Amino acid sequence: MLKHKGKLVFSTIIALTLLSIASLIVCAASVKVIDVKSGDEYILALNLNNKDVVNGSITISSVGRNIYFWIADPQGTKIIDYGLATLDAFFQFTANSSGAYSLHFDNRFSSTRTVTVSYSIYPNASETDWFVPIGVTLVIIAVSLIALLLYFKTRKK
Repeated sequence: MLKHKGKLVFSTIIALTLLSIASLIVCAASVKVIDVKSGDEYILALNLNNKDVVNGSITISSVGRNIYFWIADPQGTKIIDYGLATLDAFFQFTANSSGAYSLHFDNRFSSTRTVTVSYSIYPNASETDWFVPIGVTLVIIAVSLIALLLYFKTRKK
C-alpha cells in the first residue's frame, strides 16, 4: 500500500513540475536574428491586441555595434525612440490599441548590422501582471523539487 502511495505522490509531483515548466514555455521569448544592410531599414511587425504587454531587448553583434532603433504604434506614432542604440537596448510597452506595432532598425552606416531581437508578448496584461504567473510557476517548481528531495530521502531509509 505504501509503495502505491509513494508512486502516486511521485507521479503528482512530476506532473506539477512539468505543468509549471510548460506554463513558462507559453511565455517564452521569440528570437529573431536580422541583418540590416548599409543604408536599409528593417521593420519587424508585431500584431498586438489592446492591453498586450511586450518585453524585449535587442543586441547588436556586428562591426560598429550600433543602429537607429524605435517602436511605432499602428498609427505610425513613435512610442519609444532610442535614437542611436549601441550594443544592447531593452524595451517594454503596453499596446494602447489593437493593430500592427512596428520595431524599426535603421542602418545609416557603411556596413551591415546584425541585430538579435528577443521579445515576449503577454496577452491582455498590465505591465506587472506577468510577474504573478511566473512567480507562481517558480514556487510550484521549488515546492515540487523539495517534495522530490524529501521523497527520495525518505525512500532510502
